[in-house]
Amino acid sequence: MQKELPKVLAELTPQAWINDYAVEVDAEGPNTYDVTPEVLEMTLQHLTDVLDGVAFLDYLTDAKAAPEWIRKWSGPFEIHLVPETLKKFLNALARRVVEDE
Repeated sequence: MQKELPKVLAELTPQAWINDYAVEVDAEGPNTYDVTPEVLEMTLQHLTDVLDGVAFLDYLTDAKAAPEWIRKWSGPFEIHLVPETLKKFLNALARRVVEDE
């Protein structure tokens, strides 16, 4: 039986428009959440774009584990995958692929 893969977390930074600039504001609750199921559904090209920092991740506000306040957030925001969690996930996934060969 294979061990469960480490979780990949997304972190959302909420913002508000002030004088035509998106400015960071306080989160209305937890702003880090599990997006492992969504990462497992990514294509290799999309995952490569994530690693290159050019991927569109806004859709992760609708992730299964996203807190309700994030799902309802109507202002601007920035979202990214927490690098340490993605690294652990990818390393574990690579080990699993090698073990399965």
